[in-house]
Amino acid sequence: MKKIYTIVAVFIVVFNINAQNQKINIGLNGGAVVGDSSSLFSSTFNTEVNALFPVSKHVYIGPSISYYYVNGESIRVREERLKPGIIPKTEVRYELAKIESVGVMPLSAAFRVNFLKRFSIGADLGYAFLFNASTSAENKIYYRSVISGHIAKNIGLQASFSGMGEMFMFVTGGIVFTL
Repeated sequence: MKKIYTIVAVFIVVFNINAQNQKINIGLNGGAVVGDSSSLFSSTFNTEVNALFPVSKHVYIGPSISYYYVNGESIRVREERLKPGIIPKTEVRYELAKIESVGVMPLSAAFRVNFLKRFSIGADLGYAFLFNASTSAENKIYYRSVISGHIAKNIGLQASFSGMGEMFMFVTGGIVFTL
């Protein structure tokens, strides 16, 4: 937890030092879980904030922080019980079990390239911290590819594919506000 506080503090300091030259993006997204965990988790909602600094006229780079809320799914679990009798037989029943929702907090570096003033592509790379996950789930390397198109000067639509190892992979879409 100490690492998270340190990284967030560095993000705030960098944000305040170069406030004149940067673009601040705030995004709200929703989407589906894909890959290995799609049978355990149904959907995801996330919010992101990044501060992008110009490297050249069309290239921006900077820190990014996100939070994903991943909804748990109800799954059928097989349960066997013995029937009483002279020769015991097993009875098979299926019961619903609820997988708990998981929180994922990626801290990453964001890279964006702007084309035609209204279109951009980019990627994020960093480290994701898992909350409310089982003990077998671990913090993982985080990656994200993103495409966005601006529908107004400071409002855009974006689509992205993100993942944390092989356990969590998401396809999301949403809206992004540029300050």
